[in-house]
Amino acid sequence: MSITERRREFLRVLKELYKIKKRPIHYCELAKEVKVSPATAYDILQLLLQEGYIEPKYEEGIKKRGRKKVYYKPIEEKENIINELNIDRTSPLLLCISFLLFLIKKIQWHEELKNYILFILGNLKINIEIILLIIPLLILGYIGKNFYHGINMEKIKNILEDYWKALSTLAEEDKRVLYNLIFSTVKNI
Repeated sequence: MSITERRREFLRVLKELYKIKKRPIHYCELAKEVKVSPATAYDILQLLLQEGYIEPKYEEGIKKRGRKKVYYKPIEEKENIINELNIDRTSPLLLCISFLLFLIKKIQWHEELKNYILFILGNLKINIEIILLIIPLLILGYIGKNFYHGINMEKIKNILEDYWKALSTLAEEDKRVLYNLIFSTVKNI
């Protein structure tokens, strides 16, 4: 989908503000910079969000009243996401680590998802290999349609198959390393 010139300008300014401030940007900040009303900035950001160019980040902490404020950050260009899918397939452990870390990096982390993953990781009654198979599927489900838009689905399917094959060849201690890496990464998010 081709982006309009007006949306491209908003996206450019959002990227500049994000780079300067090193944090997600509230739509009122963007409105001041582009010299439009906050409502106009919000509407354009909603269109960019639907098209997969930006992602929302909600205000941290607990508010006693009212809604949480929403901030926006640009998503890496879709071409960069596709290039990141060129994962090293020479070592099964490296393939597994790089694929999982790639997915973890792409997530809009919600407390609910973090809790699901930590619950699954904390349930050692389940076979560790099954846990390592479930985690990418759960993450891919949460990443959602914005991730898939414009990406060759066959490539994702092939990488997921490579991951599963590599996982089945890993020794138990390598699976434990992978498990611990995911656990510590997710826990510290």
